[in-house]
Amino acid sequence: MNKMEELKEYSELLNLCFPKPPCNVPDLCMDIMGMYPTDFLCIKHDGVMIAGCLIVIINKGFYGICSIAVHPKYQRQGYGTQIMHMVQDKYSGMFIVRTRNASGFYLNIDYKIVYGDGVHDVMVFVNDKYKVNF
Repeated sequence: MNKMEELKEYSELLNLCFPKPPCNVPDLCMDIMGMYPTDFLCIKHDGVMIAGCLIVIINKGFYGICSIAVHPKYQRQGYGTQIMHMVQDKYSGMFIVRTRNASGFYLNIDYKIVYGDGVHDVMVFVNDKYKVNF
């Protein structure tokens, strides 16, 4: 499967996971991909994408987690954590994500809240390989 086919499958997964977002998540992701360097990682089960993550490469050592999605049938089985570990293994540096009602997930994988109101939080993770002082 080529990258465009994978992104189409990811877009379908985003629509399934976020049926009523405040904005169109797949279109937002495609817009971001047109503006910034990005990478995309996914997990497949029996040839079907069950989890995906779009990473924005802001600068060497500084990355944004744009969107992570896990098929509802596979949620709460460790696939979200697995894909985030794939991201952290591939890249070394600081990762930033803006969440909406997902802070608990990120706190469980060692992200820290740097700003937020408990619903909309900005969270950061720094690899052990990359040292930075806040």
